[in-house]
Amino acid sequence: MTSLFETVWTFALDIYEKPGVEKAFLEAQDAYGADVTLMLVLLWLDRTGQRPDDQAWRALLATSATWQAETLRPLRTRRRAAKGTPGYDALKQEELAAERHAMTALVDSLRGNLSAGNAALLRRYGAETGIPEALMERLENA
Repeated sequence: MTSLFETVWTFALDIYEKPGVEKAFLEAQDAYGADVTLMLVLLWLDRTGQRPDDQAWRALLATSATWQAETLRPLRTRRRAAKGTPGYDALKQEELAAERHAMTALVDSLRGNLSAGNAALLRRYGAETGIPEALMERLENA
């Protein structure tokens, strides 16, 4: 039986491989401080017609903020600074592993707190993050 995490992770990898998707998500990350891992989870929730309750929504945002501040941003900064050096590929793999752990934490925060119904979660997050409409459309259509 496939776990909820494995389902979301596979969805995220499939979406991210589509032409233009990586560029759109990285633009949201770099220009607006958005969390790509969280956005992929939100897109999965939107596509599957599930929504978290208010407590789970707050838990998602808090989990995202913690992972971004304590792990992902520092790793990303180190990786980008190492571009062109022998350690770059190892840092890239470390960052991908951390993103996988972050997604596990995000999915775990949802357990038992989902109900049916589309709440346009990616759009809600985009509005809270200040992502412009044109970029939001590219993200939603990934």
